Amino acid sequence: MVSRGYDKVIDQKKSEIKRIKQEIKDLRAKGKNLSKEDIMSLAKLEQDRFLWARNMELLGEMTPEDMAITGMKFKHNKLMVSGIANVYKDRKDFEIIDNYVNTLR
Repeated sequence: MVSRGYDKVIDQKKSEIKRIKQEIKDLRAKGKNLSKEDIMSLAKLEQDRFLWARNMELLGEMTPEDMAITGMKFKHNKLMVSGIANVYKDRKDFEIIDNYVNTLR
């Protein structure tokens, strides 16, 4: 299953989110020494982040059992996914891939 390989990434991201939220909480507690701009910058950073962990988990759930994702790359604002799939005599190769891509959309 694809998501097994991403369990560690998901756990790391959850830990990172928890750490950042605690930092924000700590900084707000020390708010007397912080400017409103500092607090707003931290809040914006938290809000603008793209959380990959949940999306990787969803991608794993949407990938059929007879397919495996072998690599991913994010470049020029596009996610490129490579993988392997079983081929069946009664279906065209492109049809299998096309169905998967349409599922992801």
